[in-house]
Amino acid sequence: MKRIVIALLMSASLPSMAQSALKVNGQSVPPGEQKEIIQLLKTNGVKSSQAQTAGLNMLVKEKIIGQEARRQKVAQSPLVKRQIAELRTKVYQEYLVRRYLKEHPVTESEMKQVYDGLKLQYDPREIKVRHILVRAEPEAKDLLYLIQAGEDMGKLAQKYTLDKGTASAGGLIPFTNVSRFSIPNFASTAAGLKKGQVLNRPFKSKEGFHIIKLEDSRRVPFPEYAAIQEDVKKRAEAIKGNEYITGLFRKAQVVGLNSPKKP
Repeated sequence: MKRIVIALLMSASLPSMAQSALKVNGQSVPPGEQKEIIQLLKTNGVKSSQAQTAGLNMLVKEKIIGQEARRQKVAQSPLVKRQIAELRTKVYQEYLVRRYLKEHPVTESEMKQVYDGLKLQYDPREIKVRHILVRAEPEAKDLLYLIQAGEDMGKLAQKYTLDKGTASAGGLIPFTNVSRFSIPNFASTAAGLKKGQVLNRPFKSKEGFHIIKLEDSRRVPFPEYAAIQEDVKKRAEAIKGNEYITGLFRKAQVVGLNSPKKP
């Protein structure tokens, strides 16, 4: 699909060409090759009115870049060889997985199993937190003292916080599931406070020192199966595709990979 998008973008900058007479720097592009790529684009949802121009522009780009690469003997570069090999393996793997899933589509039972696993891991807690991030602990303690003395934490956050993403909102982080906080122990620390309570000490992270206030908390139940069925299906397909590829590795006969070195 990336090739399709590139082709459509290029169609705006390259002239339209007749399918029967396409030459690039004297190199003829057979009508069969033209027809094949146009049909591929149509199969992938490109409108017929756009498919021909987009497909031919794609071929033009491939020929121009290919000709120049051959002229400069790019293919002889060890790095290029390795990148091509890795890309080829990636394309092959994606195709193999798509074919496998077409022949062995995920079942309703497999989807329900994935759903149940997600539900089991789900934490229903969401918290709304206000925080101020500063670099040094003494500064954090000074700000904490001002807040405890009655200063407005939101205004202090707008002025002093290093977290530019929340500064304009006075340090407020809207309702977020506790599992989505990237700073270790930040969410669990905040969730342990009472509504409206400010943590009585600066919280240290790799970013600096935080002053934390729990604004509110709530519990959000896990979505019903029907509401996230498509997402569950994609996850189930990813799991099944990965198991298929893993199975290929398990069955492969590999000799010498971990053989002890000879003295």
